[in-house]
Amino acid sequence: MAVTNSAVALVSDPHISLKCCLSVCFQFYGYERRWQVLACTCCHPPLGALSGLVTSHHTESEGWVTIQKISNTEYITEMILVNGVTNENTTTEDTYTNTTVIEDYAGEVINFSRTGSITILNDDEYMTFMLDDDAKITLNHGYGTFADIEVGDKVILYVEGSYIKEVYIDKIAGQTVTNLYVESIIQTRDEYVLMVNDGHDVEVYYIEFDILTMRDGKAEPLSNFKVGDKLSINFLDGEVISIVAEGDNADIEGIIQMIAIKYEPEITIMLANGELVTYIVTQDSTLYDEETGEYISIDELKLYSTVSVIADSREIIELSVEEYAGSLKYKGVIQSATPSGDYIEVLVEYDVLTDTSLFIKKIYIPSSVNIIIDKRTTYRSQLEAGMEVLITYDSYGDITPREIFVLD
Repeated sequence: MAVTNSAVALVSDPHISLKCCLSVCFQFYGYERRWQVLACTCCHPPLGALSGLVTSHHTESEGWVTIQKISNTEYITEMILVNGVTNENTTTEDTYTNTTVIEDYAGEVINFSRTGSITILNDDEYMTFMLDDDAKITLNHGYGTFADIEVGDKVILYVEGSYIKEVYIDKIAGQTVTNLYVESIIQTRDEYVLMVNDGHDVEVYYIEFDILTMRDGKAEPLSNFKVGDKLSINFLDGEVISIVAEGDNADIEGIIQMIAIKYEPEITIMLANGELVTYIVTQDSTLYDEETGEYISIDELKLYSTVSVIADSREIIELSVEEYAGSLKYKGVIQSATPSGDYIEVLVEYDVLTDTSLFIKKIYIPSSVNIIIDKRTTYRSQLEAGMEVLITYDSYGDITPREIFVLD
């Protein structure tokens, strides 16, 4: 190692890293790992110690640099400068040891942010570091990106100071993913197709029949799991080895707000506290009319009926109609009417269903609707803008009104 210039070029940035500083200071040549000092751009201790070594020696001094290779990146951990010959038989040596070393921390990712900070749990200690701009990310021995990092991942962070130089993500080792909820389960000839929701996205898993599955502490086939069950999925070497489910039994009462006829039908119910909950009607669900004492189909349910529901997670076991909704009345002023009177637009004063006031409601009026003007039955074509009306529906779920009464 030859000192070609004893002058030191100081760097104004006090946060320059050792790796950056050395890449400026030294130039590698040859296979003997011999380095040449061109100019030292050190700024503060411990780098200031290196500055002192360079400036204290004569020109043409030689030395050796100790290199530590970590994850394909070379770091200088020790430098030995040998003075030029001071007499015919002696040389002197000075040693500088890099006190900024690469530390590795293994743990589980607890949190991370888009700004590049990563928090891990390492031996019961929470540790947070910032990702270096040039950090390398390795996923299961292959190339990875910051987007591959997830809460719960097992990682090894290689840290210099407070900056992460490399992240190794291990998604192969044993891992448990929690707080998943069943969206659907389909049984094919060869496997189950399990769709789960983590609160943000829907993931699909293909589960073999011999996988250990338990529900509420008992061994159950996956086909006995319910939509809405809370899951923990255990992995080993990237493969699902077991699934544990927790059911949520419900016994509630409320008013039907929505009926979705599809596969599988869904019913949305408003509870007494205003909360909306949605349940699924399966082939095993029973629907019962308390007034008639008969079982009914989903097609016979009506909006705004008062019902009681017993459910397992999100699947209805039993639904009983306790009371059907009574008549519904709107009061308002006609804003416009078609010449035939089959459609009118009304400025409604108040809607008890939605708790909203002064909104425009477009109403279809079949010829069978009873129209009363001046206390006499007449035709819908007699309806005009500006009339104040009282509109009556037989039930909350009806689409068309039974009567339109024009007020004086």
